[in-house]
Amino acid sequence: MAAAQPVDTVGELSGLNGSAGNFVDGKFLSVEEVYNCLRNKPGDINEAGRRMIGYIENTIPDEFLQLGVTIPITNLQHVTIQNSMSQIMESECFCAGNYVNFTRRHHNISLSCWSVQVPPDKVEEARREAFQVVQGMVGPRNAREYEGKFNRQFANSPAFNSASRYGNFKFSLPLSDLLSEYKEQHCQGAKPEFRVLGTAMYKQEIAHIVLVHSPMATEFRDLPSVPIVGRHANPLPFVFRSQEDGKFYWRPESTADIFKMRIFENRCRMRECPMSCPYYEERGTCFHCRDTYSIWNHLILAFHLPGNEPLWIPREKLLESLSACDILEPYLREEGTKLTRQEAEEIIRNLQYILVSVSSALL
Repeated sequence: MAAAQPVDTVGELSGLNGSAGNFVDGKFLSVEEVYNCLRNKPGDINEAGRRMIGYIENTIPDEFLQLGVTIPITNLQHVTIQNSMSQIMESECFCAGNYVNFTRRHHNISLSCWSVQVPPDKVEEARREAFQVVQGMVGPRNAREYEGKFNRQFANSPAFNSASRYGNFKFSLPLSDLLSEYKEQHCQGAKPEFRVLGTAMYKQEIAHIVLVHSPMATEFRDLPSVPIVGRHANPLPFVFRSQEDGKFYWRPESTADIFKMRIFENRCRMRECPMSCPYYEERGTCFHCRDTYSIWNHLILAFHLPGNEPLWIPREKLLESLSACDILEPYLREEGTKLTRQEAEEIIRNLQYILVSVSSALL
């Protein structure tokens, strides 16, 4: 195991329903560093921390964490429920969320949070790159034997899923568009700055959070900048901007939330249910064999909204970016807000009809 993080840096995340997880300011932690942080945290550890420790202990010897794929970040998504979607469309803006206070250093700062959205073609590209690494680890014959199982496991976590735990309504926008709007509205035309806000640790999810802020917001100078390095630097950070093109790249350690296939001692192997139950065959985990659950990485970009001012986006662009999505369990919003994707699609169609009708009437 790597050297432990200073234990006094570990804080508890508080959400709308109380304790939500744990947080370390100003650092993007590896899986091993998360483990050491939580294990050495003084006093009682919360439920999320205990669960995270258990999942890491099931996962940490697995060479699946050492594939080192690099994924370009071109799109972000913001998923929400119907009421919030309607407010966004009506107001033409995104306001600061109030679900979780991430950092102790900068408590109660106003943030609009967006998660990374990796297009299917980039997922496939990363999968091919990762499988080439596996072939080098275990040899071509063993790799070919497990190729199908590897493909099903790679990028099966919520970070890569088109469904969401946060609602049925997804706004998807190019990162470049969001940065352009943010630059004009909150940076007085200057380039935004990008800093390492920290690492959020939930039951299974390890989220690296990038803070986007105006260069005039000097209160964040105590946080390190997101590193700018060459694409061939060794080692590469978990999140970085390229010296060559200035773009963002992400290197998640774990892309899977269920490790049914292991890479251990230079061999691909399977974890099997001792009872051979059909639930395990379908889901990859069951009550007889719970050690297939794993930790998974996520990347969040948090846009600082000074003075609680919103981030304005033209309604036409919002409507173009809006789509319906399925719910992913466990659902993390109020149960009564859950819809089917078909219901959400119908709501969006009605909204499109209304907006088109209004626009036509104004001509």
